Amino acid sequence: MKPRSGVSLCLHIGMPKTGTTAVQHFLAYNRQPLSDSGILYPECGIPDFQHAAFVKSIVARHYPWTVCNNGTEHIEPKNYLNSVIDQCRERKCSRVIMSSEFFWAAPAMQSGPPYHRVTEKNLSHLDDFVCRCRELFQLFEKVQIVVYLRRQDGWLDSFFGQQVKEGFNSPDEKIIRTPRIYLLYAENLKIWAREFGRENIAVRIYDEQTGDVVGDFCRTVEIDASRYQRPKRESLTVNNRLTTLAADIMKNASKLTVDSRLMERMKRILMETSYVLIRQQQAGVQLFSRDLLADALRLYSEENRKLAAMFPEAERLLDTTPLASAVEEGSQTQCLEHDTQQLIADLVNLAAREK
Repeated sequence: MKPRSGVSLCLHIGMPKTGTTAVQHFLAYNRQPLSDSGILYPECGIPDFQHAAFVKSIVARHYPWTVCNNGTEHIEPKNYLNSVIDQCRERKCSRVIMSSEFFWAAPAMQSGPPYHRVTEKNLSHLDDFVCRCRELFQLFEKVQIVVYLRRQDGWLDSFFGQQVKEGFNSPDEKIIRTPRIYLLYAENLKIWAREFGRENIAVRIYDEQTGDVVGDFCRTVEIDASRYQRPKRESLTVNNRLTTLAADIMKNASKLTVDSRLMERMKRILMETSYVLIRQQQAGVQLFSRDLLADALRLYSEENRKLAAMFPEAERLLDTTPLASAVEEGSQTQCLEHDTQQLIADLVNLAAREK
């Protein structure tokens, strides 16, 4: 299939927990002005601010996606891309941006635990997915891959913090100490580089040095961010983190049998409190001990060295300085000195009084 002249693709593949939602909301918010500047950020079913539906349509034969995300629409990928090219012609756009964190690891995280493991079968699924992407993207004259990576201990701390916030139980230590396929950065990017060329992959590191991830993304893909408006930041977003005490309350509250609407109100109250405390820097956030996170990071030390050899910009992942949010072994239980059960009871009563 011959490329469609004049149309290039920037593919933002995640990974999750690296500011992808902020980037996607910025792009969706500026859809029209970007189009006026020759850059198309096409809609793609539900959710309409990213391209999860496109990913789902490719990987459905390998992963039981609907078990974890049955709200994502199914589309026909080839027809969708043809429609994108047609939109570019109509609007005189020479560039297309697509973004979904589910491109990363194709997307094992939306499926059950067996798909998280490092096995030949799971790696073959990933290989097949990336090959399929390359075949489909031959429609474009050039493809640039942009990926943000996060040091694995920080990613685990952030990901499971989100899970606890959403009402899931905190994982046991065995899960943290077991390698996960989507945290093997060199292995994943080796496949992407083989299909799209290492020179067409921009690796960015997401950490405390990143600062404004939207601005960083715009610089990476050569968009003048100053020309576009930022979405108004609401006090609460889907990715706000919990304070230590709030996380502990949620872990315990998730074991209760309460009405789902009551649980949602409890979560919102905790989020509001956490947001204020974090903004005022009056509370830290940690789920796991420093020793546990250090053990987890050691699982990927060799993988990170391989990655840095492939992409020198990834050398920041080799730093093993403990996370600022990590705590010494034992001090993690200090929050339990509060009367957690009483706090939960008070929270239930407060949420129940709301209309």
